[in-house]
Amino acid sequence: MRRWSFVVLLFGFVISSFSLFGEMVEGTLMVTYQTDEKGERLDRVRFWIRDEEAKQSFFPRGQAYVEDKKEKSRMVVIKHLPPGHYTLHFLVPNQDGYFDSFPLRTFFMAPGETVKISQRLTPVKKGPPPLQQSTLKGKVIVSYEGESSQETFRTVHFHLVDQYGEVRVSPRAEEIIEDPLTGGYLCMLHEVPVGEYQVEFFREAMEIIESLPITVKGGRVVSIHHVFLKEASEALDSD
Repeated sequence: MRRWSFVVLLFGFVISSFSLFGEMVEGTLMVTYQTDEKGERLDRVRFWIRDEEAKQSFFPRGQAYVEDKKEKSRMVVIKHLPPGHYTLHFLVPNQDGYFDSFPLRTFFMAPGETVKISQRLTPVKKGPPPLQQSTLKGKVIVSYEGESSQETFRTVHFHLVDQYGEVRVSPRAEEIIEDPLTGGYLCMLHEVPVGEYQVEFFREAMEIIESLPITVKGGRVVSIHHVFLKEASEALDSD
């Protein structure tokens, strides 16, 4: 009698164990993923799940996902996933290098548990495309004359000042030549960075005589000609 009681108890224990194991053997995986704030290429993102035996499954299948249009994300729920170690690999259309690289995700599925994985597929932060050399610099021709003798303007110099008040270009003395057409002076400045400038004319004591605006564009030549009026010329002569 005791022997049969023991068998019945053992059989009941085995049945209970199988029932319990059957309830706990499988888990649930929830995968949420998103791209940028516009949901760029979100509808083309897929992922593989690979188990320890290298068996893999492809998701999402058809329309088996939940899309959050506000957050621009998708969630895939995978039920009845056996316990074990897994690898999750995202497949993203990225031949143009739009997205940054992202690592493989690994996780362990314990019996009866729910594992949540969230992945943001971040676009690469890129600056503006590099400009060609011809568009980085321009040329500036500065010429000046006056209603006085040419000798008067030998003491006049000039430089280019940017919008922050910094002197960006200052020609050497040998770069300023006599202009046979006007009787004044002429200078060509090469490789001037693009931007907004003031051409400041000054004397050796850095006293500003005149300031004129110019805009330098890439691959272009901009010229400026200034005539010092008789009053300015006389003031220079008096000094």
